[in-house]
Amino acid sequence: MRKTQEQLHQRLTAFVAAQGSQARAAEALKVSRQYLNDVLHGRREMGPAIYGGLGFTREVGYRSKEEGGEE
Repeated sequence: MRKTQEQLHQRLTAFVAAQGSQARAAEALKVSRQYLNDVLHGRREMGPAIYGGLGFTREVGYRSKEEGGEE
């Protein structure tokens, strides 16, 4: 099932809460506390260490304008 960035951010927020702290969540995801904090506050984009650690992959696609894609 596809998730929006907002839904994935909510999943990350729930993961941090379940871990009890950003420090524990960062350790579990094998990222720095600062990077995790930056992602949580919208200063950096979520990378593969985080979305992969949450069990997701990233998909990028294109759609032609004739098929209803945006300009």
